[in-house]
Amino acid sequence: MPIAECAGVHGCQRSISISAVPGGNPAANADPAGYAAEWTFCSNCKSYTCDRCLARQHGRCRCGAPARLFTEAERIHMANGGPPPAPDAAMAGRALAPAAASFATAGSQLRMMLEGIGLQIDADLGRSNVERARAMASLAATLMMTQGRDAVPADVAWLMWYGEGFYRWSFFAEGAEYWKGVFQVLKRLGRHEAEDGVRAVATAGAFQVLSGELGPEAAHAHSVAAFVSQVYGPAHVLTRDVIARLGPAPQAAALASPQAVNLSPAPPRLPPELAALDGPTQLALWVTLAFLDVGNADGRLDDIEYASWKQTMARMRLPDVWERFGFEELQRMLRGGVLHALSANFATLPDGARAKLGGVLVDFMMADGRVDAGEVQAIRRIGGWLGVTLELG
Repeated sequence: MPIAECAGVHGCQRSISISAVPGGNPAANADPAGYAAEWTFCSNCKSYTCDRCLARQHGRCRCGAPARLFTEAERIHMANGGPPPAPDAAMAGRALAPAAASFATAGSQLRMMLEGIGLQIDADLGRSNVERARAMASLAATLMMTQGRDAVPADVAWLMWYGEGFYRWSFFAEGAEYWKGVFQVLKRLGRHEAEDGVRAVATAGAFQVLSGELGPEAAHAHSVAAFVSQVYGPAHVLTRDVIARLGPAPQAAALASPQAVNLSPAPPRLPPELAALDGPTQLALWVTLAFLDVGNADGRLDDIEYASWKQTMARMRLPDVWERFGFEELQRMLRGGVLHALSANFATLPDGARAKLGGVLVDFMMADGRVDAGEVQAIRRIGGWLGVTLELG
């Protein structure tokens, strides 16, 4: 079988299996320690990197260029003598629509953050760390929804190209939220009724179907499928996947309509009076609301859980927002989405800081010595807003 040497910087001894056989060369698959069936190729330094080395190098080639694992179709194409994917395509993966030929070199802070998250997702998936990759995808969606207001017109083509990656990653629920954020950007720019806006609505709807959010029993499900087909065409991969998920449309199916797609508004922003609070007070508010969210998940707040919150506040030297705002007002904030908005703001903190916040969530869950399914769901939801993976055993 055609092979190449892995150029991993950690002295990898595996060979790259360059196979035109769907599913990979059986001999290589039988010896994963000696051969890599998944790999990438750098057009910059002309070197191959296996999946394990790419993960250890955090999604970069030995020359420092960003990289991701090629899809099977791309590997087969190269094995048959075809050229490697172009640099833009190499980062886009399996595109849903033709990617823009080039993007503006100057972008917003949002774009720079998303670029880093995309590299991390590819690296995590390369080492089969799916849950961490999913958390990062949730972070990307949260950033798109909450900070899309910072996007500049020159970023739009890139943001839509980036959104196609959620299909390649198979993170459809997160992708649906991301595309809702894209639609809000286009609406702010007055472009939501143009071609880009229509495509954003169709993609969000398709991802809602593929995530299971919109099942065949839903009243507007087949209307969404018809709209996706209208926008992308019946032969497109999204259309085929949506129809396969929903099954044949009933004879009385609704006409294609973008109004069938759920484009609920982005997560709430902090009210002005809370946005004006100093950093320690906002952090204290996040800790307290997170405690209430996790503590209420099993239907009760025990004294031992309350003591855990008090210890956490003392350890972090945070002001007592419970006394300042009162229990009823804190509960109102929780119902109003303040915890989500604060988490979205903290999502741009360094990895170490966000990991500590994730640890606080786990401490609250374990405070009473019991692990309730509702508590697990709560901390995973909050962790997703922060972009952290929580080790739950």
